[in-house]
Amino acid sequence: MHLSPHEQDKLLVFLAGQFSRARRALGSKLNYPEAMAMLAPEITEGARADRFVAAPQNVRFPRQRQAVGPRTGGRGAAGAVVVLVSIWKRDNPERDSVRANPAPRPNGHPSLVTRERGGAQRRGEGLPHWRRPMTSLPTVHELPPERFDRARALFAGATYDAVYADAVFQGIHDGRLFVDDPERPTAALLCRTYEFYLAGETDGDGPAALRRFVRDAPAEPGVFAGFYVYVGLTDAWDRALRADHGPLLAPIARRGFRFDPAAGAALLASWRDRLPAGTRVVPVDRALAERIDAELREGIATFWGGYDRYLERGFGFCTLVGEDEALGGVCVAIAVSSREANLGVVTAEPFRRRGHATAACAAVIEAGIARGLVATWDCDAANAASAALAHRLGFRHEQRFTELAPPGRATLVLSTGLWEAANANDPMLGTVWRRTRPG
Repeated sequence: MHLSPHEQDKLLVFLAGQFSRARRALGSKLNYPEAMAMLAPEITEGARADRFVAAPQNVRFPRQRQAVGPRTGGRGAAGAVVVLVSIWKRDNPERDSVRANPAPRPNGHPSLVTRERGGAQRRGEGLPHWRRPMTSLPTVHELPPERFDRARALFAGATYDAVYADAVFQGIHDGRLFVDDPERPTAALLCRTYEFYLAGETDGDGPAALRRFVRDAPAEPGVFAGFYVYVGLTDAWDRALRADHGPLLAPIARRGFRFDPAAGAALLASWRDRLPAGTRVVPVDRALAERIDAELREGIATFWGGYDRYLERGFGFCTLVGEDEALGGVCVAIAVSSREANLGVVTAEPFRRRGHATAACAAVIEAGIARGLVATWDCDAANAASAALAHRLGFRHEQRFTELAPPGRATLVLSTGLWEAANANDPMLGTVWRRTRPG
């Protein structure tokens, strides 16, 4: 039976709680994580039921006035444990303190004592009894990488550029992920080193907050400064981006291709015999990658987020010409997933139309096949030369799609002061980004 990430979390919390209750029943002293585990099922289920977010902050044993935390070694009494929990509504991340005592009730669950800011203490059966005013300020959640899987399903239906999203979810490429809901996201913005992908729903309160976040392009998260293009992975997101930005974004028509082994078999069998005289094909190592970026502006470091990551997971080939080993044609896998490799190609001007790009690409396609990867290719619809090369190599056109960028590839204008981090970067919850004012 396959468990979803949400179900796995619930099972782990349940088992940890069972273990802690058994130790407590034996009179054992509880350490910090054990006290947390006793309260976790009550807190998390109450949070899910009423759409709260809760994060434990501290544990106290009042009888000894002894604070218990990771550095105390678990010293303290077996009973009378009090946990300070930080809690906030999903659309209003201002925190309030909640005191919770895991002394068992008749039904075997901990009792919770809550105190609202400025209000009187109340006793109740759990967090669903706690209320606070709602706010209309847009809020989005930046997930930590270990929780990216919660939004992965939103990108599963991508029919173009799928390799770029897959590479992030598989940990091959770095990325940042912003969603409308940290537990059950319905809309997501995936930011790679320069391409930003949008998936999921476009209508409703949660998606509206994410759309506001994208439209504002705030400087505070430190991600939009690296923006190059938006890609709406559905027609709905493409329409939403155009409607939200109007003339601030211009469409760029693109074409996507996929390698057909049957169509490319003849070329792969003969490309070495067609090498220009005085030319050799070599793998792109770090020194060559740096040289290619400097001389031909291919942007290998940009695509991969640095040369170290490229050397770890990427691959490429180039032609070197003559005794001075001038750069001829270059082909590099600019994105790699467990299934595909998307290729980037550049040829030095003196060596164009002489077979250098064909040789470099054929070597990369062969290397990808050896790794069990299918080569993909995309280019601007207006780039007839790139499309023609793809066809000669054995790629077949799959579909057209659209990217959106400021007219003339101008720099994206960022806002300041409109968004703020409403909590510290939490290893479980990530960062909550909230708009500072309506509008």
